Amino acid sequence: MKLRYKISLLVIGLMLIGCLYVTQSYALWIMTESQTGENEVNVGCFSIGFTESSPSINLTNTYPTTDVAGLNGNPYTFTITNTCTIKNKYTLTLNTLKTNTLGVGNIKYALYKTGEEKPTVGQELKVINPETKNLKIDNLDTSYILDTGVLSGGTKVGESITNGGETTYNLYLWISDEAGNEVEGQNFEASINVIGSAIE
Repeated sequence: MKLRYKISLLVIGLMLIGCLYVTQSYALWIMTESQTGENEVNVGCFSIGFTESSPSINLTNTYPTTDVAGLNGNPYTFTITNTCTIKNKYTLTLNTLKTNTLGVGNIKYALYKTGEEKPTVGQELKVINPETKNLKIDNLDTSYILDTGVLSGGTKVGESITNGGETTYNLYLWISDEAGNEVEGQNFEASINVIGSAIE
């Protein structure tokens, strides 16, 4: 019995010594290093500016007219600017209001960027913006896509942003010369909106 007890103690002792040896040798072969610099995450900013350079279009007591006459009036001129550092894609829309009594099929428009050649014919409003529900504009009826584009990001200097991309547009609206007497006494109201989304 004593021999068996001694053997058990010897086996347990050897196991303890083996565990200590493994633990010590593992600690000898582990190396830990620490970072000396700092991790940085610089968050850019995202914003679009909208500046009107002329009064809104107001065609009081107007009547159906040709494209030549419609393009002979004064345009509504406005500039969209990237006022932050993140490059963005934008969609320019014309949004008709629920107060309209004149059908959009009777309206023609022309749009061009400053620096481009002025168009000689008008277009009908056709391409409907599927994101109308996201605009959250009071009294909004239908949103039509006029143009899309990309504005480059600006450069941050101190607390200010400079050199952001910008585009200036000229918009003409008039009643199509194909409209009949049904347009008499009717009105058309719409607003311009810019929807922007960030690009990596």
